[in-house]
Amino acid sequence: DDNTVEKIRILNLEPKGYSQKAKAILEQFAFVEDGPLEHRELMENIGRFDALIVRFGHGIIDREVFDRGERLKAVASATTGLNHIDLEAAKARHIAVLSLQGETGFLEGIHATPEHTWALLLAVIRNIPDAVLHVREGGWDRDVFRGTELYGKTIGIIGFGRIGSKLAKYAQSFGMEVLTYDEKKISVPEYVGLVPLDVLFARSDIVSVNISYNDS
Repeated sequence: DDNTVEKIRILNLEPKGYSQKAKAILEQFAFVEDGPLEHRELMENIGRFDALIVRFGHGIIDREVFDRGERLKAVASATTGLNHIDLEAAKARHIAVLSLQGETGFLEGIHATPEHTWALLLAVIRNIPDAVLHVREGGWDRDVFRGTELYGKTIGIIGFGRIGSKLAKYAQSFGMEVLTYDEKKISVPEYVGLVPLDVLFARSDIVSVNISYNDS
């Protein structure tokens, strides 16, 4: 009837793996429509929505999307990086961009990225992907895939924030020397050497880059 307030309309472009608990909360005050949508479909439908939920799977949410989204008030991305969103275009249209940037308390409890980084490091230094493929194809010549130990090696960590500091703890557990460089003034544990960038590159066997992806 005339007294009914129209619910907010939210488009979740990447619903796979999305929290059902979160969706239930949203549905208390909004209509939630799930994607994914092809770019053409998004362009045809974005004008019906007040908010957009994305991650990294769709591509760039750019000025074209914002220009077609006459009702858009907000874009939410459960990420710390925002390179997939045209922030200048969003600002020009007065569209709020919600993300995990600055949510340090919450992010401190998330270990997925540093753990995955360490898994990749072990996979490379031990030649695991190539060895697995060799065995799947019927081979069994392990000498071809001899790896090397992390113990005693030096890791250089560029950026000693949330991820870099966790990697340093992993490296210490593996008996490695840990060096770090950060453009900000930081304090580091006693087992970490704070060095200039050129020294880090000269002394490190392994380098991990853990800084925001931006122009600087």
